[in-house]
Amino acid sequence: MGQLPSSPTAIAFDIETCPLPEASLSEEQYRRLESEMDFRESRSGPFTEKERESEKRLARSTHGMLGWACCASVVRQEGSKTLSPESFVARSPDEEARMLDDFWEFVDQIPRQATWVTFNGKGFDIPFLQMRSVARQVEPARSGLNNTYPYGHEPHADLMKVWPKSHYTLGQLCAHLQVASPKGEVDGSDVAPLVREGKIDDVARYCEGDAVATLRCWQAMQPLLEKLS
Repeated sequence: MGQLPSSPTAIAFDIETCPLPEASLSEEQYRRLESEMDFRESRSGPFTEKERESEKRLARSTHGMLGWACCASVVRQEGSKTLSPESFVARSPDEEARMLDDFWEFVDQIPRQATWVTFNGKGFDIPFLQMRSVARQVEPARSGLNNTYPYGHEPHADLMKVWPKSHYTLGQLCAHLQVASPKGEVDGSDVAPLVREGKIDDVARYCEGDAVATLRCWQAMQPLLEKLS
């Protein structure tokens, strides 16, 4: 599977998000949503009514001004040992501030020399969490996790940025590296319905699976990443 981590601690990280209730959006948020929809339609052509509703839900889930964070999962590598994944969850938007506060408190306890590992964390997960934290008046930790410089792999290694012109998914990277895929019965489109049904534990398990797969991919890529640092 590759060499063991060179850093004394490596932490893989992933989040899951949900759309804010459309009825709760302000006039400015609606403008943001329409701008997102115009951009999406310009790339794919006119949507059918069903496609437009699906795209609106996706837009509201993936923009920090239109969605909220329901889960953040981490898995730590300590030497040769992989610890059990941990998740921070919010069952509703009302619990988001508490979840964010708990998550950043955990991040603040991680050694500064640790390596954070994500898949598209620099492009999505971290900007999303930063936007939600500011909106909820929660102070992020001073951590290398917040380093979103796209051309470096320490202290934050975003595996999607290693070959940015290749356009691959986490599942495809797992297949390429012969790492067990995290994909099962749940996918990203199931997250918001599961949260509405009170099945946040299912969301956490899905998120943890992605975090574990991300860590395994990082381990397999160590011979390359060490040369790129």
